[in-house]
Amino acid sequence: MARFRNRQEAEDQVVNGTEYRTTPLDLETIYGFSYQAIWTGAGIAGNIKIQVSNMPSPDLATDTDWETLADSEVAFGGATSQMYNVTDCMYKWARLWIEETNNANLTLNAWVMQKGT
Repeated sequence: MARFRNRQEAEDQVVNGTEYRTTPLDLETIYGFSYQAIWTGAGIAGNIKIQVSNMPSPDLATDTDWETLADSEVAFGGATSQMYNVTDCMYKWARLWIEETNNANLTLNAWVMQKGT
């Protein structure tokens, strides 16, 4: 029987000239997930992507133990949104990563849906 889990990963998270990483998803019994991210703010620009890792206990504070999921990095200029759908995921961990590069206040809201056993 499939199990679904939906939760908010970021709620009105302000990112200004820096990076923000969501709490990693433990994908051990998950075979698919999707992220939806919506951000707002004047004069904002940056990048968003999904990072994955198979390390038993990856470093949460840095990008050391993480790899960018192929074709997930998207550059943006202005308020917009991004939806990701990852099927057949064979990673131990995944997280959403976003950076704001214009030193402007970006406000992020993000949700994740997981499907597994």
